[in-house]
Amino acid sequence: MGLKAGRRLPHAFGPVVAALAVYLAFLALVLAPYDFNPSALIGLGTANPLNDPASLPSGLIVFQGIGYDGQHFYHIARSLVRGEQPAVPPVRVQRIGYPLAAALLSLGREAAIPWALVAVNLLAIAAGTAVFAHLLRRRNLNPWWSLLFALNSGQILAVQMDLALPMVMAFTAGAWLYWEKRRTGAAGALLAAALLTRESAVLFVIPLVAAELLGRRWRDAALLAASVVPYLAWQAALYLWLGAGGMGVSAGQVVAPGVGMAAALRSAAASIGQGVAAMARQGSVVAVVALVLGALGVSLWRMRRGYDAYTGGVLVHALFAVCASYDIWEAYASAGRVFAGLFPLLVLAYAVRRDRWTLLLLGASAALAFFTLLRPFVISPHVPFLVTG
Repeated sequence: MGLKAGRRLPHAFGPVVAALAVYLAFLALVLAPYDFNPSALIGLGTANPLNDPASLPSGLIVFQGIGYDGQHFYHIARSLVRGEQPAVPPVRVQRIGYPLAAALLSLGREAAIPWALVAVNLLAIAAGTAVFAHLLRRRNLNPWWSLLFALNSGQILAVQMDLALPMVMAFTAGAWLYWEKRRTGAAGALLAAALLTRESAVLFVIPLVAAELLGRRWRDAALLAASVVPYLAWQAALYLWLGAGGMGVSAGQVVAPGVGMAAALRSAAASIGQGVAAMARQGSVVAVVALVLGALGVSLWRMRRGYDAYTGGVLVHALFAVCASYDIWEAYASAGRVFAGLFPLLVLAYAVRRDRWTLLLLGASAALAFFTLLRPFVISPHVPFLVTG
């Protein structure tokens, strides 16, 4: 077993090292204007009452405005370290995996949480990329394609803003590998962990359960479907602990087909003539719309030749994107991230059955990733900030 594992390592080593090198360089450039203070990634905002400088540890960067989602993970991790009840909404606390990992990695030191949030994501990127490279090797596809797992727009945005996606994707990559090895119990356990990290991981559960049902493997379908049980139990625990769960709020992100997309396209049209930066910001959302619609069309076209779980996953993600609310489609920071499961699923679908249309979508995905790496330095507006203390 040791020799066999050793032979796998070189296939994953190159992509993992390359991905980490890109992220370290990217983070260094992003953090340079803030004296390399990792709290700049959290997105603490002055409009959030939890971010009163008098109640925060010294040395944290707080931006003017509402901030971004990473601040909720920070406050949950901080409350876990301090042994306090979280003051953030239950819809945030339901995504407990990432802040819990950061709290554990910080070893109970509140000052270490900003660094722990970064470290958890980089470790998740490394682990997930290694597993994904092995998946591709099993499918006789060059492991360097795993860079589209590590360096897609969603992963980049999540690392830049201390968000939970890298952990979700690492758990899911492990689940795919165990599923391919027909160890559905282990796959279900990893999917359960992904769901406790972010509820949208259900989009990875559905196509795997469908594959088992179509294959009349009822026991395996039940094992994979059971991955939602810990999430439902956590919802019940949240009701007892905080007086509410988060499931209803999450479900509110689904609207009638095309409504959110249409609003995003209208917003993009309204940005014409408002300056290059504004048009680029809204134009990037249009690019995601085009990619999603292309993925929807290609997945339906591929289904003519039969169902495979990865093409099914592309279809499920694309359908969710079509039904996503304008809250998700409003800005690239969410639109480029929430549907990021599309990118590794497209790679795996291509590994199963190679066609030029899927390859074209993969090229578009790579271009979007390149844009996302450039985005903080080209079109992202400067936001005034203060340093606590």
